Amino acid sequence: MILVKMRPIFVLLFIVFSGSVSAKETRVSKIDRSLRSRRNVDVSNKYTQLTINTLRVHLNNEDLYFCNSDPYSGVQCPEEMVCVDWHQICDGEQTCGIQYKSQCIDRTIASYGKVDKRMCDGDENERWCVWKKMAPKRCGQDYFISGDKKAKRRRIRSMNFPDNYYNDRFCFWRIRVPEGDRISVFFRQFNTELNYDYVSVGNGEKYDNDAETVVYKHSGEKLPKPKSFTSTGNVMWLTFKSDDWDSRKGFVIDFFNTRVKEAKVVGENAFKNTERISCGNTEVVEIGFRETVIVESPNFPKFYSSNMDCIWKYRVGSGRHISINFIEFSTEDNHDDMSIGDGIDPRRTANLLRSFSGGKAPKNIVSKSNQVWITFETNAAINRKGFQIQVKEKYYSECGGQVTVPDGKSIVVTSQNFPENYEPSSNCLWQFVHAQERQITFKILDFETEENYDKFTLGDGLEPDENMTNTFIETHSGGLPTPNVYTTSGSEGWMLFTSDDVKQMAGFIIEVYDKKHYDELFPSEDGNSEASISFISSSVDEDLAG
Repeated sequence: MILVKMRPIFVLLFIVFSGSVSAKETRVSKIDRSLRSRRNVDVSNKYTQLTINTLRVHLNNEDLYFCNSDPYSGVQCPEEMVCVDWHQICDGEQTCGIQYKSQCIDRTIASYGKVDKRMCDGDENERWCVWKKMAPKRCGQDYFISGDKKAKRRRIRSMNFPDNYYNDRFCFWRIRVPEGDRISVFFRQFNTELNYDYVSVGNGEKYDNDAETVVYKHSGEKLPKPKSFTSTGNVMWLTFKSDDWDSRKGFVIDFFNTRVKEAKVVGENAFKNTERISCGNTEVVEIGFRETVIVESPNFPKFYSSNMDCIWKYRVGSGRHISINFIEFSTEDNHDDMSIGDGIDPRRTANLLRSFSGGKAPKNIVSKSNQVWITFETNAAINRKGFQIQVKEKYYSECGGQVTVPDGKSIVVTSQNFPENYEPSSNCLWQFVHAQERQITFKILDFETEENYDKFTLGDGLEPDENMTNTFIETHSGGLPTPNVYTTSGSEGWMLFTSDDVKQMAGFIIEVYDKKHYDELFPSEDGNSEASISFISSSVDEDLAG
């Protein structure tokens, strides 16, 4: 009986104990995850860039700047040709303003009647101590290879090697040897995500100087070519950039002082004289009525190639415009560029409409003329999926509105969504005015509406009069009207379209001309323009009858 009575108590204690352990494990798990997150974030490229931008704002507000524009180096002392490293700030020994400190203290006595060292303590000021805590953490470091027995070589590995490197990192190293010596580089192992996680190596101090790059954004599973080379000076840099996605084993690269070991290839930029590849169409392509041209980067949807110079040229009818619609777009940001401009000569930079790169599809573009060019240039390294765009004639497809007919040209007007079905329950009024107060000619090119229900009206003047007496076409529906060409008596005309909510069809497309321009395009054998209907008002008829 005693055992029976104690069993529930034992079970209860077990449940409470196990529950407390589970809760403890949960807390530890959360803490552990939090720590892991912090460890990953504090050196991630995005976090580092945010830290640098925030710190730059704080410094600039005090008229201070990073040393040599390098946020990892420290701060430029104000009004001095001296920099102070981050580790020197708030270390108990003042560097900035030390030679003017006594004069500064004297000025505080004169101004405040007492000594105020806070105005004169330079990089030992409490504000500087706060900035020091914000200093960005660098992935990578600087090395000096003296060339003696204890310092013959420096081997650099990607972080976490031989396990996969971390995501979203930017790391850079500088390697220096004594003046007069050179640096030999040997790639031992290499495996990064192709086209996304890349290594660059170059001559000199500045790691973003493409002109001094030897291995330019190399990625993938193969060693770069050349895999070994010698620097042109006594300083080299190495950078590594990874994105947010897949990672690989990384790399192992040896740097030697040339007194110890020398590579045969001199480290000049291997990409300066790379042969360029041409693509596209050099001749102008005419885009026909209701035609859509699809333009794709080479190999789309696979990755395009390096070192490409592509150009496409297109034209539509005189007085019209071209619409460029982006379906997909992905290029190497800031390096593989697409440019679009008016005309057919890309060398005329004044006609440039837009230039862009990156992973976000640009907004659609409309040309200012009836001709457009498209160029696409890629560099020697990273490739992407590329682009797919639509090129077609741009129509005025709004539901009504005021439209100006250009002098000596024409404009194309369509029902909404043409050639797709128009909207239900439409009530659209277009008002046309010639730019130079000349007559307007309407040419109906295609027409399809629900017969007897979705109706189109075309008339003279700026708007329908009270009794609808100023019409060329009154409530037409169905197929193409006959005749299909109409000319106003003055410099104004109007169109009206109404639809119900039952059935929708393709609608219509109408070209609206400057009459003089129309007559030049479509002359008849007797010297007059192609047969059309011109509006004559009833008041004129009465005057003639009288």
